[in-house]
Amino acid sequence: MEEKIITNELNVPHQMALPMKKIWINEVKNVIQRKIHPTKAPGYYPITGKVLQELSQKGLRAITQLYNAILQIEYFPCQWKVGQIIMSAKPGKPP
Repeated sequence: MEEKIITNELNVPHQMALPMKKIWINEVKNVIQRKIHPTKAPGYYPITGKVLQELSQKGLRAITQLYNAILQIEYFPCQWKVGQIIMSAKPGKPP
């Protein structure tokens, strides 16, 4: 009986996790400006780095609120969990 209780407690999602700290708009802006390359492929959604770098203050606020809501409810969209890796051989190297 006690073993079942312990097992159930350990199976609770994020049972040992600390609450996520709030993301601030300046953090989002700094990541977009410093870490996102404007010419990289956009991924699942056709939003390029260039588009993100040209967001207005209102757009940055919306993205910040979206990320904070995702962290608060602990729901990550399925599309964010999928990636496509395309291998390409270097010229003159064996595949």
